[in-house]
This record gives sequence, C-alpha cells and structure tokens, in this order.
Amino acid sequence: MQNILLAVAFAWCLGLMSLVHAQDNCPTPVGFVCDRAQITQYRLSLDLNSQQLRSRYDDKSSIDRAEAEIAVEQYRRELNELRACQRTLGQPLISCNLSLHIKNPIGGKFFLRETVFDVSESAGECVRWERSRQQDLMDDQGKFIASSLNGHWSFQRVSPTCGSNGATGTSTSRNFSLRGYEPGFPTSKGYFQVIDWADSETYDYKVSQQWARQIQMGTRTTLAVRGEGNLVKFEFSNGAYLSLNGDSESIVDSNFLSQDHFTSAQCRTNETQSGSGTPQSRARFSPRLNLSVPYNNLPVQTIRS
Repeated sequence: MQNILLAVAFAWCLGLMSLVHAQDNCPTPVGFVCDRAQITQYRLSLDLNSQQLRSRYDDKSSIDRAEAEIAVEQYRRELNELRACQRTLGQPLISCNLSLHIKNPIGGKFFLRETVFDVSESAGECVRWERSRQQDLMDDQGKFIASSLNGHWSFQRVSPTCGSNGATGTSTSRNFSLRGYEPGFPTSKGYFQVIDWADSETYDYKVSQQWARQIQMGTRTTLAVRGEGNLVKFEFSNGAYLSLNGDSESIVDSNFLSQDHFTSAQCRTNETQSGSGTPQSRARFSPRLNLSVPYNNLPVQTIRS
C-alpha cells in the first residue's frame, strides 16, 4: 500500500510541475536501499528530477548558474548511485544524458543556443563535461543550421558541388568553416576556411590529397552572428561578411567572396599533380579563390594536413 501511495504522489507532483513549473523538488525516497522494492521508486524520482531540471533551467535566456550547479551535481551523484544498484541487480542502466542550454534570440527568426551543463557517460559513470563550448544556430521551428565548437563555426548542409580543372575530372563538394577571435581562447584568430572534398565512385582519395584554403581575417578580428528576416549574417569586425538563407541553407551574399565561391554551377576546384603513380594518386585538390576588393589583399594560407 505504501508503494502505491508513493507512486501516486510522484504522479501528482509531475502533473503539478507540468502545469505551474513547480519550483520545489518532488519527494525522493529516504534511506535508499539497493533492492527491488525501492529501485522502481528511486528511478521514478530521478526521472521527475530530470524533467524538473529541464523545466527550470533549459532553454532560458539566463539562469542562476550557482543554483543550477548544485542541482545538477546532486542529480549526477544520485544517477551514479542508482546505476550502481541497477548494475548489482542486473537491470538496464538509466541513461546519464542531461543537457541544459541558454537560448537567446539574435534577430529575425533565429536563436543562438549554448550548452551550459552537460552530463553524459564515460567509463560507465555519469560525469560532467566542461572541456568544450558548444553553440548551435537554430530557427524558430527548431531546425539546426550551423554549429560551433569552441568558436569554430561550421554549416550543417551548405555544400555546393564544384568541378575539378585537372586531368581526373573529379567532382568535389565544398565545405565552409569560420571563426573569430575570442578572449576565452587566447590563441584564436579570425579566419574563413574553404575545403573541397573529392568524390569518386572508382577511386578513394586520401585526406592528405585535399587541401583547405584559409583566408586570414586577422588575429584580433572578432565574429558576430545576427539574424535579419530569413537571413543569418556572419560579420567579422573588419567588415567582411557573408549572409546565409536560413530556409534554403545556402550562402546568398558576401562582400569578400564572389558568387562563384558558393554557387554550385560556378564554383571550381584546382587540381594539381606531381610525382609518380597514377593521375588519381598524384592529384591534389584545393578551392579556387578570387577575393573581392577591398579584401583581395587578405593573406590566404594553404592547409595541407
């Protein structure tokens, strides 16, 4: 009878939380003992706690980080306690995964969403990950358009098809990435990078055969991201920018890249050959770049690794 009453209390707490976003924790079994009589109650309590953490802290414009830190750490410890019990009893382990984010509008219909707390599994334990800064660019429908890891931005599906000028005649797919200087990462710098990946049904090209071209924007050049209607604008502090259509996920405008850099029918790949072997094994692919004034004097570095 006691077990039934506890389950009813937990269910009532969950319903209340969904209606009014209750701020107090739901009841947790006291004096937890690892046996089959209590483990179901404890699992239900942690499931409710997880939902409450998300309700209180996830996708908010700001949170009390000190308060959230205490709550997440307590939840992590209880997860490991429950998982140890489940392991002893031969039961499937509850998932460690919990991510909490700050989400802010940047104009138009777009948001920047940054992970502030991340709990996941490592070596069988639920641990906190703090080694990277993860940001996502998304629209108001929840579609992810671009992502950033420690300030390195990459586009999800912006990859026009380019043609090679060399003897192999291989087609390539272009990828873009960029970043700006960030004080939290002292070695960071502003750049825009292009790489053309060779694709062939009859030959597997090595990674070393595809060379990226990196346009240097300057060591202290920062990068801003903002929305304007259905466009997202990535703008460097030196004035260089490119605009992305959030609906079609295609680059539509830039003042330092000419249109042939991001239009499938126009973009081209340089292919050079040297040494011995077949034309395929000698091929080296790199994007053809032709920067627009006044940014045509920016240094361009070839990345061969």
